[in-house]
Amino acid sequence: MRVGFCNVPVKVERATLTRDDFGHQTKAYSSHLSELYVAIRTPRASDIQSAEGDAMLKVVQFTTPYHESYDIAPGDRIVWDGSDWEIITAHDRDGYRNFIDITARQVTR
Repeated sequence: MRVGFCNVPVKVERATLTRDDFGHQTKAYSSHLSELYVAIRTPRASDIQSAEGDAMLKVVQFTTPYHESYDIAPGDRIVWDGSDWEIITAHDRDGYRNFIDITARQVTR
């Protein structure tokens, strides 16, 4: 893959715990990385193994060029095309620190 294929801007957010009006802890998301450019691959329906209830789980793979300052972890989320995607895995593609492959599932609001 060439770096030029990573042309879709997304936002990476990380969960933090805050207190609501009643003093209870609640999860809120804040921007974690500046705009990240990725290539997106949506797997075929036959590649998707999980299901939630009656609907199939939507899974997408994001690929971005590797950078040592990127701290992307499972539990973070990606905002892309108006939808939230929870990161399931994030790993170096080939061990040479060229690209990071991120697998994420769609989160309903």
